[in-house]
Amino acid sequence: MGARVPGTSAAAPGAKRAFTLVELMLVLMVVLLLASLCMAVFEAADEQVSDTFCAAQLRTLGKALFCYAESNQGYLPDLGAVSPMVGQPPSCGPWFEDAWDHPGTGQWPASRHTGNQGNLYVLVRLGLASPDDFLCPATGDSPTPGTRSLRRTGFIDMRDGSDQFTDDEQRFLQQHASRHCSYSYQNMLGHRAGDPLVADPNAAMVHVDRSPPDLTILADHNPYTCIRGTNRRCLDPDKEPTANSLNHGGRGQNVLYLDGRVQWHTTPECGADLPDGGRDNIYRPAAGSVTDPTNVPRHVKDSYLVP
Repeated sequence: MGARVPGTSAAAPGAKRAFTLVELMLVLMVVLLLASLCMAVFEAADEQVSDTFCAAQLRTLGKALFCYAESNQGYLPDLGAVSPMVGQPPSCGPWFEDAWDHPGTGQWPASRHTGNQGNLYVLVRLGLASPDDFLCPATGDSPTPGTRSLRRTGFIDMRDGSDQFTDDEQRFLQQHASRHCSYSYQNMLGHRAGDPLVADPNAAMVHVDRSPPDLTILADHNPYTCIRGTNRRCLDPDKEPTANSLNHGGRGQNVLYLDGRVQWHTTPECGADLPDGGRDNIYRPAAGSVTDPTNVPRHVKDSYLVP
């Protein structure tokens, strides 16, 4: 019978060798690597689904906007001029003196204050769209609450005949970092009357045939603009002058053009072609402060998408 070699152990015939600690660690690292790769693939697929769904939402809203235009001499929704939904224009002129971050209701004549989103809500009032159509699934935004009456002209629920939040709406806005509308619309606020040096008067309204077809009219929410009273993160336009919408984590935004196209862009400089060969930044006005709620588009190719 042969002697056992010193330093070795006898193993029973047929016994399986156990994994060493190093081998177990290698297996664990491989499993973790595969898990991280799967997670990355899953997140990318989830982002793609959200991007695609948001694009579909914009196509739906585009159809509603163009349907509205067919019944309003070719003009897109503009509560201060074209829309009959708030009664006759004020005697001081065809435009409302207002601001895009105003959460008011536009209930003429008791109150004619409204933010730019009121121009989108008219689609809900007319039955051309539902509040859910204005939500991007990547954002966690919530449908607008309250009664959808014919007198209501905004996503934010206000006290009847006033520009004050209801108690429930105020609590929601203070507690949740979400909106009732995930998209920003071309700024349709009134231009200063009789001052063409400030802005081309033709830029104060959008017509489906007369305005440039490559004008951006709707896109994921402007990263610089917040509606007053809401709890939502906004970026500093001076520190990040070419920021994308925050709807998709800053990766880019879906954009609806006046000619009906919906495209995904990884830069906000995706608006109309400009004379200097560049593209218009859809989240900034051609002049003036981005965060000035009384600012307006300056020329017919100037997209300035705001709440």
